[in-house]
Amino acid sequence: MPYTPSKAMLSLHKAAQPVLLILASVFMTSAVAQNISDIPIAAKNNVAPNFMFMIDNSGSMSNIVPTSPYNAATAYFTCPGGQTIASGASIDIAVSSGEPRFVHAGTTYRHSTATGATSGNSRCFDNAGTYSARLLGDSGGSPGGGYLSAAYTGHYLNWYFGVFDGPDTGWTDRKVLTSSGAVNTRMEIARTSATAVINGLPLPPSAGASAPSRVGLSTYNGSNGGTLRVAMSDLTTTSRTTLTTSIAGLTPSGATPLSTTLADIGRYLATGYNGNITAGSVTGVNIDTFLRQDGNDTSARNSCLASTPVACSSTSATAAQKPIQQWCQRSYAFLMTDGRPQSDRSFNNNTYLRDYDGDCQGVLASSCVGSGSAGNWDRKTARTYESAGSDYLDDVAKALFDVDLRPDLTAPAGRTKKNNLRTYTIGFADLQVQNDPLLISTAANGGGLFLSAEDGPSLTAAFKTVITDALAKDAGSSAVVVTSAQLTVNNTGYAASFNSGTWDGDLEAYSLDTTTGLPIGARQWSARALLDTTTPATRKIASFNGSVGKAFTAANFAGTPASLTAGVIDFIRGSRTGEGTTYRARRHLLGDVVNAEAAIVIYPGAIPILFQPANDGMLHVIDGRVSTSVTTRGQELWAYVPRLVHTNLSQLSSPAYTHKYFVDGSPATAQITGAGAMTRILVGGLGKGGPGYYALDVTSYLAADESQVASKVKWEFKPANMGYSFGTPQIVNTAAGWRVVVASGYDNGSALGGG
Repeated sequence: MPYTPSKAMLSLHKAAQPVLLILASVFMTSAVAQNISDIPIAAKNNVAPNFMFMIDNSGSMSNIVPTSPYNAATAYFTCPGGQTIASGASIDIAVSSGEPRFVHAGTTYRHSTATGATSGNSRCFDNAGTYSARLLGDSGGSPGGGYLSAAYTGHYLNWYFGVFDGPDTGWTDRKVLTSSGAVNTRMEIARTSATAVINGLPLPPSAGASAPSRVGLSTYNGSNGGTLRVAMSDLTTTSRTTLTTSIAGLTPSGATPLSTTLADIGRYLATGYNGNITAGSVTGVNIDTFLRQDGNDTSARNSCLASTPVACSSTSATAAQKPIQQWCQRSYAFLMTDGRPQSDRSFNNNTYLRDYDGDCQGVLASSCVGSGSAGNWDRKTARTYESAGSDYLDDVAKALFDVDLRPDLTAPAGRTKKNNLRTYTIGFADLQVQNDPLLISTAANGGGLFLSAEDGPSLTAAFKTVITDALAKDAGSSAVVVTSAQLTVNNTGYAASFNSGTWDGDLEAYSLDTTTGLPIGARQWSARALLDTTTPATRKIASFNGSVGKAFTAANFAGTPASLTAGVIDFIRGSRTGEGTTYRARRHLLGDVVNAEAAIVIYPGAIPILFQPANDGMLHVIDGRVSTSVTTRGQELWAYVPRLVHTNLSQLSSPAYTHKYFVDGSPATAQITGAGAMTRILVGGLGKGGPGYYALDVTSYLAADESQVASKVKWEFKPANMGYSFGTPQIVNTAAGWRVVVASGYDNGSALGGG
């Protein structure tokens, strides 16, 4: 319905305090549909990045992952002499009538703990040894699908086949646990982790709004090259369901053709273009020719994923069918693999990609098999390789990082662009890939990161880390530093700013030329730099529990609301533990300052104190002095976290964070009388951060500890139907007492009640 200007008045009463009135800027609940972007206009970039998940679905993903309740530190069992299978041996699972067996050298054995080590067919393992094993059976109780074995410690095999943490009977295809079902395969864990991470990515904030990211899904096609499972599209509720459903249906089989799959992903991202490209020293070559597989294990074909909505080379592809749609769009591939390249030699005759990174040329040739000559698949003499393995993966990653996949898209005048692909690699579960030099080199050549993961939690953390890094790179690629407010006191100027790439902010002090008003020399201090050096435990931070002020600690506030966990509170206080994995990686602690101007109070002794709100969820109280003799100059003296933002604080710590407003309203201060010991009050709103106002007693700017900060908290107020609190408070003295007045706004004519 249309808005009509009106005014709403409500009164706040506090024992032993003056009467305060707020003339509020209100958007009633019926009007909340109006959308106000969470990205400042000066920094807004509506082009969502492309995220391509490549999830390993090779046969080795059938292998079991040693994880809880197995514990490597527990002394489960010591194999008696005469029963031990020698370290280095190979075994296979064999389930017979629901009871576990294993086959070694053609003989089937039971574990010694199941037989009491008395039976002739009893065997066990050297705890300190390492074995090659296949531990997942098919419906007949034997390894199915021809998948490769994996390395396991004898200690783990003693737990797996022994009578620990699970019943001795009732097996089907793997060990059954007493309380939690069965141990998991790599595939099952990968499905769970990828689903959890995709479900955690942000969706459009409202119907019709732009999606924060675009997501697609690829896997291997079983022999060579990749298969596009889900085409790149805006991440919405519907597309997320499509993605997670496809992930749930992944089953392990076939080889590990990493380099050809990555090339296929690159060609898919270039859908709609079929002209020439330039990459490194390669120029004037058709993109299909550049990425064509032409070698040992496949016939020549264009590197284009199967089941695409349209041929990659088709110039008639619609806008929706093109993964890269804008000149400033970034693309990222997340490759999760449990193995090194296998059946992956298809670029042997592709002279552009075969040794694109040049690590088998010149003086480096001696480090390569056959001095890097054709037919040796770019392999290095100091590395081991899987069957039909190659070292092409890092070449493809560098090529896709160097090339512009959509040179037909043009940038505005004066702007440069390159629609390339950044590649991230995650080595999962298998010991050989957790520190694999090829995967490490691939990420380095591809402009991404390499991470390793050994189980479900670490794989989920690795996915979150690569997404966090990609988001930071995407934001940083179009980052701007914006000065949002400038204030002057005598011959000192204070400038607040924000960085749109990493969403941190700063408050800086400068000496001013009193004639021109321009800064003189370097800055006097940076509140951001000083806060970065502060230990979280020494900061003095308080909040409001609904009745009184309390130190903002986990002991006082964790769990209310449920999203405000102890870890989130520690993150808000400045702890860097878990950044880049559990929590969002920050470049700096001080949040962005967009709309909120600092309130400056000159205390006795000509001491300027700045009360600066920021979108890290706090009002920061900064010592504004510039003299080098003042040890606290530019430092945060204390801070206040309004209870009004508690519900949303967990978003600040999310690895998938996109910019939100928190404490974004300019506060006001005034000297008052007749309020007992309180002689100066500060009242602030949240601006775009939400509805409500808070009040602090700032008679003194000093606080020896957090209890003294807590004692400054007077009240918070949020009417039931109140919208954004944009109005800057005005504190005035009337015949009826002190009042806080906020500029008029809009409502739908409904009356507001007092509180």
